Amino acid sequence: MFKRRISVLLLFTLFCANLSALARQTTLAAPPATAQRAERATPTPDPNDPVQRIRDEGLNRSRVMQTLSYLSDVIGPRLTGSPQMKRANEWTRDSLASWGLVNAKLEPWGPFGRGWSLKRFSAEVVEPQAFPLIAYPKAWSQGLGSGPLVAEVVYIDAKDAAELQKYKGQLRGKIVLASSMREVKAHFEPEATRLTEKELLDMANAPDPATRPQQQGRYRSPEMRAALRFSAQKLNFFQQEGAALVVDAGRGDGGTLFVQGASVPQPVPAD
Repeated sequence: MFKRRISVLLLFTLFCANLSALARQTTLAAPPATAQRAERATPTPDPNDPVQRIRDEGLNRSRVMQTLSYLSDVIGPRLTGSPQMKRANEWTRDSLASWGLVNAKLEPWGPFGRGWSLKRFSAEVVEPQAFPLIAYPKAWSQGLGSGPLVAEVVYIDAKDAAELQKYKGQLRGKIVLASSMREVKAHFEPEATRLTEKELLDMANAPDPATRPQQQGRYRSPEMRAALRFSAQKLNFFQQEGAALVVDAGRGDGGTLFVQGASVPQPVPAD
């Protein structure tokens, strides 16, 4: 009787062991079945699908950096109506044609005002100690003629039209520093930063700018109107006094300047 019970117990133990092994085999076999279902669910890309062809061209044969380098480094900056713009337009047309596009051509538009281009410019202090300056002419500013301009520098420290009068009769043929002095701080952090995933997501989910409420009266505050009026008064005063050149402080730092169009003397706006 005792031997029979031991035999039954052994059979039951073997039966349970076989069930555990079967369960493990079933569990281990499940991933291949899942992978097979995933393979069946993913269709093979159609090589003639335009979207797939565009993706393949962009991911495997992109010329974005070569195109950007040629337009930025070889042709360089260009204003509307300038020779550099004409050269960039013609290069773009020829490049598109070489890539197989049909009927790539330039189309006229306009009218537009005068073009402007920079042939050559350099600036430096010559006395009492010579050193080069980081400076650039503003777009559409007048040229200096055939030779360099060498002149005394006058700093205009005027806060209103009344203070301008103390410089009357002193600016003819001079180089005028027209902006207030600004503090130039040392940079201890890298100039370039990488956006985080959250910042990129916020940019992607930003609302349409057309739906944002418009700011009314941003340039109509008394302080802003006074600043615009004084700026016009200064330009007119410099022109009337015969200043040879007007220099403004640039926006930017670390040797990088952001240059915009030149300002032309205009009638002083009313209050």
